[in-house]
This record gives sequence, C-alpha cells and structure tokens, in this order.
Amino acid sequence: MPGDTRIRFPDGFRFAVSPGLEEAREGNREWAEAYGIAVGAEATALYDSWDLARVSACMYPYATGPGLRLVTDHMGFWYPFDDQFDSPLGLDPAATARACEELIAVVHLGPAGLRRCPTVVARAFADIWERAAEGMSPAWRARAAHHWEYYFASYAHESAARRQGTVPDFGTFLRLRIGVSAMGIVCDLCEKVGRYEVPAVAFHSLPLMELRQLTEELPCLANDVYTLDREEPRGDVVNLILVLEKERGCARDTAVDVAYALVDERLRRFDEIKRTVPALGPALGLDARQCADVERYARDLEYLVSGYMAWGIDTRRHFPEAVVPPDEPGYPENLLLPVGR
Repeated sequence: MPGDTRIRFPDGFRFAVSPGLEEAREGNREWAEAYGIAVGAEATALYDSWDLARVSACMYPYATGPGLRLVTDHMGFWYPFDDQFDSPLGLDPAATARACEELIAVVHLGPAGLRRCPTVVARAFADIWERAAEGMSPAWRARAAHHWEYYFASYAHESAARRQGTVPDFGTFLRLRIGVSAMGIVCDLCEKVGRYEVPAVAFHSLPLMELRQLTEELPCLANDVYTLDREEPRGDVVNLILVLEKERGCARDTAVDVAYALVDERLRRFDEIKRTVPALGPALGLDARQCADVERYARDLEYLVSGYMAWGIDTRRHFPEAVVPPDEPGYPENLLLPVGR
C-alpha cells in the first residue's frame, strides 16, 4: 500500500490506479486553460505541480475516459477555488459568503444561475455541475446539490473562525474541515462515474452512513499533518494538530502522534464495517443488481481513502518547493473576477 508509512492500512485494503491517467492529465490541462483556471505562467506551473490527474486516478481507479476527466476537472476546480480564500477575503465572512452566492445559485438553477458576467470559477463550476448531473436521477441530483450548497456555505464559517483566531474544539474542527473539503461531493461522484446509484434504503443504512462519515474524516485528518507548515503561518486555525495541542495541552510531536492514532483507529473501524456490507443488501430485500451496487459503493469509498492518502504523502500541493508568504494571495490568479477581466 503506497503512502505514509505511519498510516497502518488493514491487510487487504484496496488500492489501484486508473489506466486513463495520462489522458485525463492532458484533457484537464486543456479544461483548466479553456475555463481560465490556470492561464498565466505562474498559475500554470503551480497547478501542474499538484498533478490532480494522479489523485483522481487513485481515488477513482475504475474511472476512464469522460468519467475520469470529470472527476479530474472537479479537482481542478476545488483546489484553486479553495486558495482564493488564502487572502484578505478569507478573513471577511460576509464577503466570503457573497463570493459563493453565484455558485450556490448555479447548484439550484444550473447555467441560468450565472450572472450576466459570471466569475471565472462560477463559469467553470457550471460546466462540471452540468456534466455531473446529466443522466442522474432527481434523488441523486438533490443530494449532490445539498452537498455542494453545504460546501460553498462552509467557507463563510471557516472565514469566521479564521477571523476570530481561536483554535476550535475537535467537534467544531471536524464540521468545518469536512465542509470545506467537499468530501460529500467526492463520495457522490463514485456513483456518477461508476454508472450506478445506491438504493435509498441502503444509502441511509447505518453501515453505509458510518462508512461515508469515515471516508469524509480520514482525508481531513491525514491532510492536516501534511499541511500544517503551510497553513499555520497564514493564520489558519482550523487544523487538527493545533486542535490537539490546545485540547490535550500537549507538545507538537505528541499531537502528531495522536493524529496518526486517530487515522489508524478510523481505518480499522472502516475495515470492520466494510466486512458487514455483503449482508446488507439481502437483509434489506434488495435484488441482485442492487446488492452489487451496494457492495461496489463500499469498495469505491475504500478507494477514495487509499487513493487520497497515496497522493497526499508527496504531492507538491502539500509539500510545495516554496511556501507562499502569508502576505501574498494563496493562488497567483484571482478567479473571482468576471470572465474576461
């Protein structure tokens, strides 16, 4: 199992890489340029250094062609968008909320939610949302729309925490981190690119609910070990290591040890629950195809966890050659300006 050797994956934990990696990498760069996400030389170099096609190919190894392109383009939206708030904007909750209003409108109205002169990120988002929703059931679209709305709204709350400057408690930290991580949407995309949908009665079952919760938490917990050196100088207080130092009154090295223990504990719990999933469908009276979809969903959540961690241990996203100074924007280009400006 590739990744951080301090993370102990249970025996047999799945990991794979899509054979469509190179095609997705090339197509995503064309998309990022066409939609104005990475155009200038500095932004392009930074964007390319993250290798978002690799994390997509690891998290969705069963995706190829348009499916892998879709999830890679999602990554190409998320990371530069997130960095827009590593600026004075990220210290202004009201302005942050206004910056997300157009994107929330697109979630519910599609391209009709765009302003006459849409921002760069809103136009890019309208494209990936339309492609993701195409062919999916009303139930899936409603669920995904809720997750997108939660994601965009979370930025204002993260901004408020940053402005207050107080390290949150563990429960508050998790809700804030999961919100801005977009992990609910990441899970929804399993069904989209896998071309299936989990029956509602199984989707809302306790085993799958807990698997999703663990899938949402694990990348966030591992991520904060890697990104502390980049985030702390910028005044970001929503970081697991800072939370553990405060709550436990411990030194940094101890907080890091605790963080790894939390990850390993959740991995063991994930492994326990996934072993019960094959019995779930028959117990609910699902037919053979539905039972297969339920088992596939659990498998795909497993790939999300292992894939993210395999990428996260050495990506330039987490370990840049040069850390952006705190008094400079987190991304070289302002993507919240109207297209063409």
